[in-house]
Amino acid sequence: MATATFNGQSKLAAQLLAKNGARLDYIIACTGCAPAVYPQLRKAGLDGKVRLVAFDLTDVIAQMIRKKEIDAAVDTKGVSQARVVINAAVNLLENRSKDLPHTILVNLGMVDYDNLAKYPFDTSIAPDGYKAILSYDPALN
Repeated sequence: MATATFNGQSKLAAQLLAKNGARLDYIIACTGCAPAVYPQLRKAGLDGKVRLVAFDLTDVIAQMIRKKEIDAAVDTKGVSQARVVINAAVNLLENRSKDLPHTILVNLGMVDYDNLAKYPFDTSIAPDGYKAILSYDPALN
């Protein structure tokens, strides 16, 4: 995560906690925000009192759940979504299917400390060593 984004989210979290921290039970934050909230929860003495939930799952979020810094995360199954969409596109391009899918659904998951050890991360997080290539120049390869 970019340092400026982390710092900005951290500052917002500090302001939120200073004004409303004693009245909060939960903070629900995106994957970019949740890691920035935890240090502020700890600094305010509210870690363990205010529960932190991320609304998507990344490797960083999983590590923070393991360390009990984040209580839970909703898993939108990003890897599964990519597989389903790519398969649908290939089927259409290779004329295996003549109709575009109307709706594609992937079951969501919920990760917390209790199910972390047995959670199927291969449906959610790219494998170790994965590197996204966002452009390709055949002349260079």
